[in-house]
Amino acid sequence: MDVGHFKKKLLEEREKLTKDLSFYKSEDPYSDPERTVPSAASDEASGEIESHDRISATRSNLKQDLREVEGALGRIENGKYGVCLNCGKKINLERLEIFPAARFCQGCSRLR
Repeated sequence: MDVGHFKKKLLEEREKLTKDLSFYKSEDPYSDPERTVPSAASDEASGEIESHDRISATRSNLKQDLREVEGALGRIENGKYGVCLNCGKKINLERLEIFPAARFCQGCSRLR
């Protein structure tokens, strides 16, 4: 297995996720330090809350994806990349091509 190929893919994914996290942070109306707080009953307030909730959920998913990518990069460094964390068998190369941060083989992934 060409681990360098997967490391490159993971590094590119980490960069993309980091950029996406920065973008969504800047788009969150609650992250603006000069933001004025609208009345709780106003349409603007409900729109800000909805936008904040949506952005928070997206950022949470991106952070989880980033943790998975970081974990895969760590497994590359310690020589454990491509090995199922549950059963210890090699993870199918096709699976790693689709999801380079995979922690589990297809069989163990189905059990989770």
